[in-house]
Amino acid sequence: MDIGITVLTDFILSEGPEAVLEAIRDRAGATAVAINPTVSEPAAEGEGSFQPPTDGGSSPRLFDRPLWGRDRLWVRAESSFVPDPALYRDCVYGPRRSGALTERLGGTVRTFIELAHRAGMHVYFQIGAAAPSGLRDEDRPRGPDGVPAADPMARTASLASPAVRAWYRAYLTDLIRAYPEIDGIRVDWPEYPCYTIAEAFVDFHPAVAAFARGTDMDGLAREIARIRTGLTTGVTDSLLRDWIACGGGGAPIEHLFRRFPALRTWLELKRALAEDYLRFLRSVIDDAGGTGVELAPNAFPPPFSIITGLPFASLAGIAPWVGVKLYTMHWLQIVRFWTDEIVSLTPGLTPALVAEALMALFDVGGALPRPVVADQVRYPEPDEPHAETDDAQRRKIAQAAIESTVPVEPIVHGYGPLNDFTRRLRAAAAVRPQRVWINRYGYLSDAKLDTIGRVASEIREALESDRTSCRVRPSSTHSF
Repeated sequence: MDIGITVLTDFILSEGPEAVLEAIRDRAGATAVAINPTVSEPAAEGEGSFQPPTDGGSSPRLFDRPLWGRDRLWVRAESSFVPDPALYRDCVYGPRRSGALTERLGGTVRTFIELAHRAGMHVYFQIGAAAPSGLRDEDRPRGPDGVPAADPMARTASLASPAVRAWYRAYLTDLIRAYPEIDGIRVDWPEYPCYTIAEAFVDFHPAVAAFARGTDMDGLAREIARIRTGLTTGVTDSLLRDWIACGGGGAPIEHLFRRFPALRTWLELKRALAEDYLRFLRSVIDDAGGTGVELAPNAFPPPFSIITGLPFASLAGIAPWVGVKLYTMHWLQIVRFWTDEIVSLTPGLTPALVAEALMALFDVGGALPRPVVADQVRYPEPDEPHAETDDAQRRKIAQAAIESTVPVEPIVHGYGPLNDFTRRLRAAAAVRPQRVWINRYGYLSDAKLDTIGRVASEIREALESDRTSCRVRPSSTHSF
C-alpha cells in the first residue's frame, strides 16, 4: 500500500522543500504528494486569508505543525506562476493574481517538484474543480426556485455554467503549459456539495436546460420543490422512525426514492452533469498537451455521493483512480446543519430524533452515545475523537469500490488527536487499497507522520505475507 500526502505550499515555503520531503518521504513513507500552485507569506491581521480556514461553518482547527512559527495566522497569496493573459481574453473571470510573491517564491515550488521527482515520488496539483475566484451569483447552482443557495458552505459553481467552463479551459491550459512535468491534477468537488439542504437541492441553473434536452425542467423543478418542502416542513415522527429503522448505508435514500419517484430523476441529472464536467476537464488537459497527466477527482463518499452526483460508475476513461474523502469531522456537522433547518421550519419536532434520522440516512455518527443528544451533533474540537465507527468508514469505502469503475483511494483527514487519527488511518488501510491519501500536512505532527509510516509498513508486510502464502501453498494431489 502506498501513501500520498497533501501539502499546502505554505508549509514548503515555511519549512523548506528539503525538510518537507524528508518528513513525508522518510518519516511517513509517502510515494506521492499533492500541492497547490500557490505561493504565500504571513500577512497582517485581516489581510489575505486566514489559515487554517473556517471549515464546515466553524473554526476550531489549529495546525499541528507551526506555519511560520504559529498554529494559525493570516497569509497573503499569489499564483506560483505567471499566467498567460491571452488565454483568458474571452473569459468572464481573469487569471489568478501574480506579482512580487510569484517572482520571489515561485521558484521554490518548482524546486520542490524537481526534488520530489528525483526522490521517485509522484507529484500532483490539487485545485478546486469548479471554483473560480470571485464566483458570480449567475454562475452558482440554482435551487428549484431559480435562486442560488444562501450562505453556502462550499462556494462552487454550476457544473453547466459556460463562463466557468471557459475559465477552466484557460486555467488548466495555463497550468499544464507552466508545469508540463506534473504527474496529475486532483480536482476537489467535481460534484454538488451537500453541507446544507439548500446546497443539496440544486441544479436548476438555466444552462442545465440545454444539457438536459428532453427533460421537462420546469416540471422537475416544481416536483423537487414540493419534495424539499415535504422533507423540511412535512416531516413527521413516523417518517423519521421509518428512516431510522431502515438502517445505514443508503437504505433510507432508497426508501425516499420509493416515496418520491422524481427524486431519482433529479439525482440522475446531477450525476450526468458531473460526468459531463469531468469529461470536459479531461479533454481540456488533453488539448493542452497533457495526455499523460492524470485527472483524479476527490469526492464525498456514499451515500453522500448519491446526493452530490459523483459518477463513480462512469469514471473509466476519465480518471485512473478516485479519491474518496473520509473527512469524518464534517459528517456530523452536515447532520447538524440539516437538523437545524428542519427543526426551524417544523418546530414541533424533537431535534435529537431529526438528527438520528439523518444519521441513519447518511450512515454516520455511529460512535455517538445513545440516546442521541442534539448538542453532541457537531464539529469536533481538535482534541476530540471523531464520532464515526471503523465499520461505517469501511462501508463507505466498500460501497464506493462496488460502484466505481476505477480504483478507490481513501483520503483520511489529519485533523484530530493522535490516537483517533491512528484509528481512522487503520480503518482506511484495512481495506488494502492501492494507496491511502492523508489531508493535510499541516495537521500531521511528527508523531502522526511516524504513525503513517508504521501503518503503511504493516500493511505492506501483510500483503507480502499473503503473496508468499499463496506461492508456497501445496498443490492438490487429486488426480482427474
